[in-house]
Amino acid sequence: MTAVALIACLAAIQTPPKITIQLFQDDFVVRQGSKKSVVPLKLDQPKPPLAVVFRKNKTFAVWDDRGLSIRYAKKLVTSKLREIPVSPRIFERDEILSTVDLIRQGKRSREASALSGAKRIGGDAYFLVRWDDSDGKPWLEALVRVSLDEKKPEWKLLGKFEGLSLAKLPIDDRLMLHNGSLAVVARRGADWGESFYSSSLKAFGFKKLGTGLIDFTYQEGFSGLYVEKTSYGTSIGGKADFEAQRRTEALEVKGGLKFLDGKAPLLAVIRQEGGTALRNAETGAEMTLPSSSAVRRTTSGVVVWSPAVEPTRAWLYEPGRWMVLASWSAPTSP
Repeated sequence: MTAVALIACLAAIQTPPKITIQLFQDDFVVRQGSKKSVVPLKLDQPKPPLAVVFRKNKTFAVWDDRGLSIRYAKKLVTSKLREIPVSPRIFERDEILSTVDLIRQGKRSREASALSGAKRIGGDAYFLVRWDDSDGKPWLEALVRVSLDEKKPEWKLLGKFEGLSLAKLPIDDRLMLHNGSLAVVARRGADWGESFYSSSLKAFGFKKLGTGLIDFTYQEGFSGLYVEKTSYGTSIGGKADFEAQRRTEALEVKGGLKFLDGKAPLLAVIRQEGGTALRNAETGAEMTLPSSSAVRRTTSGVVVWSPAVEPTRAWLYEPGRWMVLASWSAPTSP
């Protein structure tokens, strides 16, 4: 083999295949050699569950649009837990009187609105039931237990966590198991942290981790990404590790921010008066996004397209320094 041929052969081996991005029907297709990533313009939204069901033998504890239902033998009992909002077990007298007044005004209801989460531990089913006011804002969450081992099971009010979870859906999944306790990430006034219930101690507790929480996304285990709003107008984002009771700040920006997802490297969408930007929280590299755009992460890089609906331009970026790896433009009409 001649020297020229050898150099050409080595160059062919060392040069990676070209990366391309194309729009095909409702997907962007990124290709590099035999590798292919498909990025849908619209993500399929998961269907919310219609019910949560716990069963042991012929005993059932179910939460659905009717409320909490307990079925055993040939008996079925369904309740919207109207007793709880005025229960002296969890409220003082003046609090109950205030709630009764708000109910008369139509601002609150005695009937439960939603389920913030549910878990089963052995033969016990736990339901974190939520009450929303007339504006759709939660004002009460109560922890209820149903023993599936009892011959005539009934729901039992255990109490309420310190603070409120960030649950919003009619049937949400915010109740977790952590170190043998039932736990939620909760806001207690300006503070936020881990609010928990120990079934062995029959006691509630709270471990503060920060202030000004506006968003929290669970990751593996009882950890996740948080976003806080400070009193001086900035937003702080980072990772919370409840196992170690430690928080790691990743970035602080003026304006609002939201993490793109929970994958590494952490990418944050930053919204400020001057526009929207995408920042790599690990390298600090930042790029400005078009006024109307959408962003998706792929195994080949980060795809950005504009406009978000019916795109005419798209780019594939390397997120470390936001280098353009490939681009696409819609064909122009003749």
